[in-house]
Amino acid sequence: MTSGCSHSISRRLSGKLALLTMIVFGALFASAYVAMSMLVREKNAEELRARTALIKEVIELEARRGGEIAIQSRLQADAPMRASTRLEIQYADGRSCYADPAVGPHVMSAHSRSEDFQVRLPDGQLLRARYTMDFAGDARMGDKWAVILVVVTLASGALVAGGTSWHVRRQLRPLHDLAAQTRSISPRGLHRRLSLADPAEELEPWIEQFNALMERLERAYAQLEGFNADVAHELRTPLATLIGETEVALSRERSADSLRDTLASNLEEMQRLSAMVNDMLFLSQADRGAVARRGQPVSLAALARQVAEFHEG
Repeated sequence: MTSGCSHSISRRLSGKLALLTMIVFGALFASAYVAMSMLVREKNAEELRARTALIKEVIELEARRGGEIAIQSRLQADAPMRASTRLEIQYADGRSCYADPAVGPHVMSAHSRSEDFQVRLPDGQLLRARYTMDFAGDARMGDKWAVILVVVTLASGALVAGGTSWHVRRQLRPLHDLAAQTRSISPRGLHRRLSLADPAEELEPWIEQFNALMERLERAYAQLEGFNADVAHELRTPLATLIGETEVALSRERSADSLRDTLASNLEEMQRLSAMVNDMLFLSQADRGAVARRGQPVSLAALARQVAEFHEG
């Protein structure tokens, strides 16, 4: 009976490496995205300052040429070329001098930035202006890059997971070979040993220990078979004697003395059988650490007489 597997080494390593890859790539891409966003904001700020300076120079030039009317005419003529921007000019008292229409290309989004500046007219009057640029295009480009980086991060994690899973399964192939060799070992094939054409350094101790275990098991199995053969041989002799004497005794009428001799002989054989059984029980217990107890001293002369009487026939 086999227990269910709690996890797979291939899937666990693949998942961890994929997660680690996505974390590393995500951190790198997030840092790159933040750095890119800072650079884009700096570029936008520089572009806004440059465009504001250019607009200021145009207004000052037109103010020297023709005053307010020249400024308004020039700005209205240039308005179509200022897409994604909005220019507003007011007098010092708050009255509007010029403003781009808040429709069409001059509609600003939430990604717009403004720069304020002032222009003094030749008559000494002060104009306050605000130039606004819309950077929605850069924001959309940043969103696209964010999606691309997220997709690349997820794809890299998937690729690492797939590649790791394939590589781990390939590297674990020797273990499957060892498992197949182990399953092929049967009681009739205890001489078989595990081997690999190109064993990994980590598998060498396992193969050596398993083969040493199989050698001990093979020797124990051979000893067990020899012991069983010896026990069967030893038991067969007294049993044959018991059966033979009993058949002879039952073959015809016997006197009481003859039957008594037969029973005494059978008792000796049964005592031998009992001694063999006790020895077998001791051997089975000795394998679990049992120690033989010291018995009473036995007379060698009495033991010699018993042996002589047994072989007297």
